[in-house]
Amino acid sequence: MKYNPLQRWQWQGGRSVLLETSVPQHIARALSEKGHQVEWALDSGSFGRGQVIHPP
Repeated sequence: MKYNPLQRWQWQGGRSVLLETSVPQHIARALSEKGHQVEWALDSGSFGRGQVIHPP
């Protein structure tokens, strides 16, 4: 399977993941079968932001 950068996800903590609606159902189902709590994002505004670690 080829990686598609438009199929984004976020780890929410523990075994919870948030998926964009572009992620195929079979991937969400496979994650769920492996014990992950899968949720669908209603808004993709929280995806795609950068994170930086700034040294003190």
